[in-house]
Amino acid sequence: MADHVNVVKFIGIGHVQDKRIHGQLALVTPYMKNGDLLTYAESHENADRTCLVRDLAQVARGLIYLHSIDIIHGDLKCSNVLVSDDGIAGLADFGLSSIGDGIAQSSSSVSISPGNPRWLAPELLFPTRFETSGKHTRETDVYAFGMTALELFTNKAPLSDVPHLAVPLEVAINGMKPPYPGPTAEARGLTESLWELMERCWNRDPSERPKT
Repeated sequence: MADHVNVVKFIGIGHVQDKRIHGQLALVTPYMKNGDLLTYAESHENADRTCLVRDLAQVARGLIYLHSIDIIHGDLKCSNVLVSDDGIAGLADFGLSSIGDGIAQSSSSVSISPGNPRWLAPELLFPTRFETSGKHTRETDVYAFGMTALELFTNKAPLSDVPHLAVPLEVAINGMKPPYPGPTAEARGLTESLWELMERCWNRDPSERPKT
């Protein structure tokens, strides 16, 4: 059982009481009135510019902890980071998470919700081209962390100017990476060193990405 200040506590599993999605299971966690990370950041847009850097550091600590106990998140993005009443960011919604490399889901078995390709590493978008199994790994989580950082500093989904259906082709085949976001992101706390870290997270070679 994950037990870390930057990981949202897991209470249990329940059935969704909605006839439109009858039978679907949902993870039960404590109620977070501050909502997800992007919502929280928007409601505190006048806060000190170091606040987003602090929030991102908390996301990193949560991810490092999960990997230390062999849990792969598999769906990291701002909407899956919740903020507690006292402003602590915690990783949540492990809808695609797995324990250990051997149990990780293959890309062929994952139902990708709208927008998810924007956070997915190239080897998940086109496993055969990269000669990989298509499984979520520590390295694909690190790639998603870089995209989550970009989302936080720009207040936009990664590669938001690229049509949804074109993202897999552009990223996996054409090698597209996000361009530097400019002054708006800098005003929100993005620094040169943080940008360099994000670029390392997006390395097409998983082994060259930062380690957790």
